[in-house]
Amino acid sequence: MQSIAESHGPVLRAQYLARSEKLSAELPAYGASDDHVHLAVRMALTRSIAEVVRAFKSESAVVLAVASGTLTFRWQSGYAAFGIDPNNTTRLFDSIERQREHHRTQASLAARKHIERDDESSA
Repeated sequence: MQSIAESHGPVLRAQYLARSEKLSAELPAYGASDDHVHLAVRMALTRSIAEVVRAFKSESAVVLAVASGTLTFRWQSGYAAFGIDPNNTTRLFDSIERQREHHRTQASLAARKHIERDDESSA
């Protein structure tokens, strides 16, 4: 599995911000975990979601390949896109910005539950 090192976050964020400007879009929130990113993007109605995602994924794959020294980083083929209520963005943007922390917490909770199940079944 290819992963996104925490140290790659600043260069990846900078690339997404630069690409946003080229697309006449805004990037109010960015967050990465080990294997995916979350982006909040305000984009012009003249661009398709697929076009914007393709631009972000293609350029960031190059950035991550160079940063990791593998020269072979590839994103998975799919993506998800959701509309956002413009009157309720604060909590969502905060959640996006804390992706790595969120996934660490969720992994820790899952591991703890697994251990608790093992303890119960061995009792």
